[in-house]
Amino acid sequence: MVKNNRYFHILIFIFLFMTEGCISNSGKGKRNVTGQVVNNSNTVDKFHGRVLRDNPVILSGNYNLPPDTKLAKYLVSAQDYITSNNTLVASCQSITDLNNPCYRVYKDQYAAPLISSDFKWAFPAETLEFNQVHTFFHMGKLIGNFHANLDTYYKLLHLDSYGNQKTPSYDTSIPYSLYSELGHWGSLVTLQGYSNSDVENNASFSPSDFSIHLGYLKDYPQVKMVHDPSIIYHETGHAVINVLLNMRNTAHGSNNDPLFESELGYLQYDEGGAINEGLADYFAYTINQRNEFSEWALGLLKLSRPMSENSFLHIPGISTDPAERLSYPAYLTYEPNKPGVVFEEIHVGSMIITHYLVALTEDFMNKCNLSKANAIASVHNVIGETLAELGDLTSTGNSNPVFTVNLASPYSHDFARVDGSINYFNFSQTLARKLLTMYASGYRCNGYNYSKDSIETLLDSYGLLLFSTYNENGGNAITGHLGATNTSITPSNRVKSVTIPKSKIKLVSGDGLISGFIFDGRTEMQNALKNLTGSLQVTEVSPYIKSNLPLNNGNGKVSPGELVGIAFNLYNNSNTDMGGIQLLANDWDHMKNDKPCNTFEDNFPQSAEGAADSSTEANPSLIPGDCNFITRTMGNEANEDLYPVCMVEIGDDDATKWAGQEKFRQKLGMEPYLCLSGDATKTKDCFVRALKGADHAWFAKINANKSWEDSAPLSKDSKTPEFNYSNIIFFEVSEHIPPGTSFNCRMRIRFSNCSDCFTDTGRSDLDNYLDYEYTGNRPYKIINFQFVVTD
Repeated sequence: MVKNNRYFHILIFIFLFMTEGCISNSGKGKRNVTGQVVNNSNTVDKFHGRVLRDNPVILSGNYNLPPDTKLAKYLVSAQDYITSNNTLVASCQSITDLNNPCYRVYKDQYAAPLISSDFKWAFPAETLEFNQVHTFFHMGKLIGNFHANLDTYYKLLHLDSYGNQKTPSYDTSIPYSLYSELGHWGSLVTLQGYSNSDVENNASFSPSDFSIHLGYLKDYPQVKMVHDPSIIYHETGHAVINVLLNMRNTAHGSNNDPLFESELGYLQYDEGGAINEGLADYFAYTINQRNEFSEWALGLLKLSRPMSENSFLHIPGISTDPAERLSYPAYLTYEPNKPGVVFEEIHVGSMIITHYLVALTEDFMNKCNLSKANAIASVHNVIGETLAELGDLTSTGNSNPVFTVNLASPYSHDFARVDGSINYFNFSQTLARKLLTMYASGYRCNGYNYSKDSIETLLDSYGLLLFSTYNENGGNAITGHLGATNTSITPSNRVKSVTIPKSKIKLVSGDGLISGFIFDGRTEMQNALKNLTGSLQVTEVSPYIKSNLPLNNGNGKVSPGELVGIAFNLYNNSNTDMGGIQLLANDWDHMKNDKPCNTFEDNFPQSAEGAADSSTEANPSLIPGDCNFITRTMGNEANEDLYPVCMVEIGDDDATKWAGQEKFRQKLGMEPYLCLSGDATKTKDCFVRALKGADHAWFAKINANKSWEDSAPLSKDSKTPEFNYSNIIFFEVSEHIPPGTSFNCRMRIRFSNCSDCFTDTGRSDLDNYLDYEYTGNRPYKIINFQFVVTD
């Protein structure tokens, strides 16, 4: 088992391009007898110090640099401006209160701030003080460039030449209230940087407390992550991604409400997290414009990653030829440092996005005649627009007042976490739409148009032309299929991007075949529960499921009173690899008055088996509560509810029927307060319920005509798949279930290169499904899993 979804590990995001404005030209540099620069307060001016301008590998030109290398030899005599404050604390645009600053740096989370009584910041390169100054400088470099670029773009959108408000020339997701509501930095949240955290082989960003932790190498403890500036940019950039993703939420005035915060990645592995890492690596590229990331700290761990097909790290056969680019989903599990070994990991799954964005930068340079810096700025604007829309929880998405994303508050947060989660499909489609809107017309790409064909052919070379339209009309329940413009892709531009119908995925079944791996050992489940709750992935556990799990018996079956984990073994029944498979076990709209609807493609269960009567309903229905009506508000209409995935088999006098769990409670005569919720008013999930936060699973890739078991990374014993908290769904099981009781869990599944999971192929215009439909069945394949509770 692996732990902690809330920390994006080891290489986590960076932002913007390098400027030389922070570097002082004043000298004072002295050298010792070895020729090295002496770095102390006697050799710098007030407010200045010295830092490493890059990592030691690049500064030395030696890719085999030994880990015991002394850093001092790579300092230069020129000074670096640090701060005019006497601690490492900084303001940023419109955030000037140093009691509640933009960012600050400490040695670690327990240390007092570093104080310079003479306002000088020069320390020997091997000291903890140097590390703090080094972190502060490079964090500031990135944050300053981010805000400068954002400010330039904001003024272009919203202000005329006199500084007065104007109407943007196209729909934008960058709100006019950005600065008045402090949406450019998450309101008054201070980013904390800890330069010497006690974590091995790791650096991380934590969105829960807006902090960066920079560790060290276990085998070479003198090598700190902080000594590699690209890692500082990467981690600081994760904070910037969090800001961009929540820009509209903060500017909407909801910045202090946890239900108004989006995340790009909720599990240890999901495609949102992989995209997050891909963006991180791209922004490292915007600083150093190299084809490799972190040649020093991660290079020593053999984890340095390529950012372009031109990197020497790649295996033969990968190149910038469109046919040989790093395409989706073939390279989702490809690790160039260990070719031939399958990895299901967000940093590995991120490289397709990084390579695409580097190629887009070069395409802008070639087709719009842009300098590299301006091409990078243009790509950054597209990324900012894309994230601001995808993370929007206010139901607007952009400046078009009829546009809606992620349903409406207060339902948007739960919707965005699972049903509306970010994946390679919706990220690619949204980014393409932004490109089309911003640069394909109006000669806004340096006096040129970046054509629709250019957008589509480059995306296709990475296997990312997964959509049929640009979905300009959005997902609003009323207006989402309206509007004169809903641009279709040119079918001939789709060459490498192969999509598959959802009917081609199924649960493995048959004699001797494994449809699910069940985990119920007491110790392993105790560890799982501790990690799931400690990481805040799970925040709600039944009061009847005790933390010591006394009823978990480890018999590999589902027993009363247990916390059970199940890894479902899925099968790809097609000739094409599937990517971004998401199995959903969260509550959804599939029952009527506690009876299961049978209006789905499998027609289960039959009327004689207890199905709800829908014979008099219109299809689709506009009456809440009907089987053919899909909730618009996450089950909050009158007579409308979301139900847990698991239904129960109840014996009548002459037959058995499937029913909701409340009917089973009534049949048993059990008091409602004994239900898993502990709340007598919440009995729909009385006996079996998926643990919220661990109620969906992700699988990076399933190979053509293979099961997940045969496609997944192998565990250390090389006999079973590598299980983790992303590919296991956890269920709470009531101790009051009579042994022998049968349950059917009706889950939903989709994948990113699916031809009909996001595109409504029943429509002639191939528009997207509307947002509310993702709380029903139409965008998914139904997966039924049955089990008998065994004592």
